[in-house]
Amino acid sequence: MAIEIRKPTFQSLKNIVIDLHKNRKLVYKKNNVSIYACNFLDNKSRFYIFKKKKKNFFIKIIKSNNLKIKEDIRISKFLKNKKVNVPKIYENTHFLPFFKRYLKPKETIVCYDLLEKMSIIREGDFFNLGKSLNFFHENMSHYNRKRIIKQNTIKRIKILKINLKLFISKSHKDELLKKIKKILVKEKNIFEQIDKWDFNCITHGDLVPSNLVKSKKKFYFIDFEDTSYSYFVKEFDISLIIERLILYNNKNNINKKKLLIKNLLNGYRNNNNKKFFKSIYLASVFNNIKSILSILNNYDANKKFVILELKKFIYLYNLINRNKKLLENFKNF
Repeated sequence: MAIEIRKPTFQSLKNIVIDLHKNRKLVYKKNNVSIYACNFLDNKSRFYIFKKKKKNFFIKIIKSNNLKIKEDIRISKFLKNKKVNVPKIYENTHFLPFFKRYLKPKETIVCYDLLEKMSIIREGDFFNLGKSLNFFHENMSHYNRKRIIKQNTIKRIKILKINLKLFISKSHKDELLKKIKKILVKEKNIFEQIDKWDFNCITHGDLVPSNLVKSKKKFYFIDFEDTSYSYFVKEFDISLIIERLILYNNKNNINKKKLLIKNLLNGYRNNNNKKFFKSIYLASVFNNIKSILSILNNYDANKKFVILELKKFIYLYNLINRNKKLLENFKNF
């Protein structure tokens, strides 16, 4: 099972609103239909907005055989039926004729409701964000392809373990790779520690700010590609939210960080007795080691985005360690 790396969304470390109306270009207009090409990810865009009268749709161009996207579509439809806040997915039959000119061989499109009136996640939102995440996890526990996601996760972890052993067994001249080796040698037992955990939850797997949308005071979860191999524990998703939305924000002092984490976890529990027995710190470390190893699987020193992604995860790994004491306070919370 090959491990794919994704081109970086540089917004993934920033608590900002992605404005779909800013970086767009009108490419088609006829009768009541307008099509705009979007360039909000700072790379060559394969995303479009399809407007028909007052209805707006978000169109993503994908490879026809992309198994992760197929699982994404299944999960989105399942969650929509369970009343979880996710964008509605439409059959592409109506839209496809308009996009044939933009498609390469073996490509097709996926069509979503366009979420509008997006706003920044603020201090008072963390309790409700925790509640929304709990509702997502509870519903995913009934997903009928849970066994397949668990199998995919086991396969992926096996590959990552092999990658770890191979990388630390070699010497590296590149300074960046030397830094990474130092981290991986320090964390070489991370899989043994994680293997002791009883994985019992389908997690989102990529809860970065760009995949959490606040629209009309509701929280929406988008992009379930990584969910297709993310059978872990709830702390994996929670640690990502804490890392990207709380710890990374330099405006948050230690007391503010404590308050926001407490609000998030209390919202997740929502007046029941669920406790966080797993280490949020260890989940955060594993998330970053997992990402580093996935990128190294496709390492190319000549590709700028690969270098940027590695530097990003080194930074996040160090950020987590600077906040280790704070995070460990919430074990058994």
